[in-house]
Amino acid sequence: MALIAKGYSGSEISKMLILSEHTIRTHRKNILAKTKCRNSKELLTKAFECGLI
Repeated sequence: MALIAKGYSGSEISKMLILSEHTIRTHRKNILAKTKCRNSKELLTKAFECGLI
């Protein structure tokens, strides 16, 4: 979540964490589904309001 909040792209995050881009896309998709958010901007707003970041 912190790397998304800092504005890193999926490919940048995958290189930093040494994971495939597909893995990053899958995790992001699952996080969005579980939080009922439609996009990363909405997710970050919700996380900020809840005090997670």
